[in-house]
Amino acid sequence: MSTSETYRIEYDNSALGSEAATYIFFTVGLVFIAFLSRSHIVTSIAWISVALMTAYVAVKALLKLIFQARKAILIISPKGIKDARLGSDFVPWDDIEKIDVPAPRRSLGKMLGIILLGFFLLVVAIILSEGGVIPVEALDWSRPDHHVWLLLAPGRRVTGQLRSSKHLVRQVTGDMQHVCIADSDLTYQKPELLELMVKFHARYKKAEKTEALA
Repeated sequence: MSTSETYRIEYDNSALGSEAATYIFFTVGLVFIAFLSRSHIVTSIAWISVALMTAYVAVKALLKLIFQARKAILIISPKGIKDARLGSDFVPWDDIEKIDVPAPRRSLGKMLGIILLGFFLLVVAIILSEGGVIPVEALDWSRPDHHVWLLLAPGRRVTGQLRSSKHLVRQVTGDMQHVCIADSDLTYQKPELLELMVKFHARYKKAEKTEALA
């Protein structure tokens, strides 16, 4: 694989279409079930709650498909990395300390929010099963790891990020930032994307250091 080119990575529109269609089908089915169980108000509310979650995923997929089809979401070039979801300029290779570092810990408030959400989903699942036992795996709606976390060098910053993407940039101790590059729904899977980023980083960060010493 040559690292002398610029790679423009887009959303996988076929995958987004399938995802949107699947969750629309689930949403319609859940609303229909909620309508049939309208005589039991608590059960009906539980079904509607799950339907809202599936509708949210469907709407996100449709918005990507409609407004960002055939648009470069991620650009990898000798200049650096540019992620349209961050709304930032290129992150130069020399600004990146490490690639694919462990995800930074969430704040205590966010962790409590996740715990409360998990508890809510557990209660909903118990109601839907009318007290039956549901495996923990059935409650895990999260995807496998689809993120590459970058650790920036001390003092380096990602600027101009979108308000809706604040969760993709996290401050850590030592005046350093973690930046998340998500590969969900992209035409490149994480192994391919990671290989490409590592090759560019190894080549162009080294070149910059050599030029500086010269």
